[in-house]
Amino acid sequence: MAKQALDHLTGRRRFSGRIDLSRLTPFQQRVLRKVRTIHVGQVRSYQWIAKEIGAERAARAVGTALAKNPVPLLIPCHRVVRSDGRLGEYSGGGPSVKAKLLAFEGVDPEDLTRLRSRRKIATGRQRKGGADRPVPVA
Repeated sequence: MAKQALDHLTGRRRFSGRIDLSRLTPFQQRVLRKVRTIHVGQVRSYQWIAKEIGAERAARAVGTALAKNPVPLLIPCHRVVRSDGRLGEYSGGGPSVKAKLLAFEGVDPEDLTRLRSRRKIATGRQRKGGADRPVPVA
């Protein structure tokens, strides 16, 4: 299992082991399942997650659900940021750990605010000329 977790963290393979979410509410489970679909090196906003799970006005509740994440390294809630580009909180050790994990995955946390000003962080809201896209990081 340790090798599977390491492969997951480095982006080689998605963790395929069973993660028990049965103690969470159905809303929290939907949030965490959606977060598992965010790939290494990408970020999404709390608002994007809310819209994707059919709860468009529940961005703050998404943050609360992420705080209940039982395995923050395997369900990558560090890849969810505020729509203004700020990191937000992280249940796996606070914003400084979140910044380090994003940097490890190739995301420059300092770039997030600049990207937001250009409307490139996926928020779930339409922008002129098309839908928001995930933050392009490379």
